[in-house]
Amino acid sequence: MKSFIKKYAPVCLIIFVVLTSFNYTHLSNSESLKLSDTINLNNIRELSLDTVKFLLFEDVANIENVRRDTIYINAGDSIYKIPFRISAKVVLDNTTRNRYFKLTGMSLLDNPELETYLIDLFSNPRSKLKEEIPPKYWQRHEIYLRYFEPYDNNSPYLPGNTLNTDYDEDEVDDQIQVLENYSNFPLPETIDLEVDLRKIPRTLKILDIEFDFDKLDKRFQRLILNSGDKVINKNRKSNLR
Repeated sequence: MKSFIKKYAPVCLIIFVVLTSFNYTHLSNSESLKLSDTINLNNIRELSLDTVKFLLFEDVANIENVRRDTIYINAGDSIYKIPFRISAKVVLDNTTRNRYFKLTGMSLLDNPELETYLIDLFSNPRSKLKEEIPPKYWQRHEIYLRYFEPYDNNSPYLPGNTLNTDYDEDEVDDQIQVLENYSNFPLPETIDLEVDLRKIPRTLKILDIEFDFDKLDKRFQRLILNSGDKVINKNRKSNLR
């Protein structure tokens, strides 16, 4: 056994160095990664491992994957088994993406997808707001009274309606029903979006109303970020002229 260790110590050292070199992988705004790992055993044998592929569909910060297998080495009359373990880690690097930007004069006529998301957002805004507003306080809150009450067909301030304040103190907020359907909210033809990703909660500001960016639909988030990247890159090109 000692003679085997002495004889193949350089081989084992090479395996260790090669395997540890695959521990960390850095991505920049990428949606997929492929790692094809090859181990060269000091001209004895070359072994290609399976491809490791990461598909990133959600807003994740990192993904880890561990590969385990065994290398078989022919050495004279004997075959030796060497188990190995490769830890691959993907870290999304968003430092190149601007953390604060404004999109001004966005035409909803030219952006029907954006218009669809905004109609849905303003039809049921409370749960997406930056400020946490329990259902029982919604119809008395400044945001509701200022922006949404005029377009609420179920407004308690309409003639014949009353504001319900008779809530049981032990009643859970999720069990309190508030009818939200402000589909007739008058969105302008052009709109400004202000995105601030520098602090928590990250925010999207529209018509002076602040929404929690992380509560928005993931596809809506990507649409906003992609629009921001296009504007930022366009401005950079203009500055280079």
